[in-house]
Amino acid sequence: MRVTTVANGWRIAKLMTCVLFRFLCRNSLCRSSQSLVIGSLALGKSHRTHPVHRREEVRLQMSITKERKQEVIKTFQRRESDNGSPEVQIAVLTNKINSLTEHLRTHRKDYTSRRGMLMMVSRRRRLLDYLKRINPEQYLEMLRRLELRK
Repeated sequence: MRVTTVANGWRIAKLMTCVLFRFLCRNSLCRSSQSLVIGSLALGKSHRTHPVHRREEVRLQMSITKERKQEVIKTFQRRESDNGSPEVQIAVLTNKINSLTEHLRTHRKDYTSRRGMLMMVSRRRRLLDYLKRINPEQYLEMLRRLELRK
């Protein structure tokens, strides 16, 4: 079975791809050697064409949600309108690092995400060093609350 559809734009083609791919997975046609072509997107036997393996889908899984970020900010903020203090930045970075760590356990060869995570770790380290210089008690409190090693 070979279906070719030309759509008037990338978003329409992408939407149709997702809808048809779900339909095929429900009807177990995606396990066969037949392929489905929509616009310039090919869906077939290759596992890399599955929506889970697409970059934008993976990016959504790795990052933290807005609700989770707001929870972290509310937990660590100094006052009501605080969202940029070192404590908040360290907590948000720690949450992102933990999320990326889980992602990298399953995707061991994702070197780009690994590089991004290492940059976040070094940024968090710099913020922790700054916090240690200006307020050692708060530094120790942050280590305890976030369960980080010195």
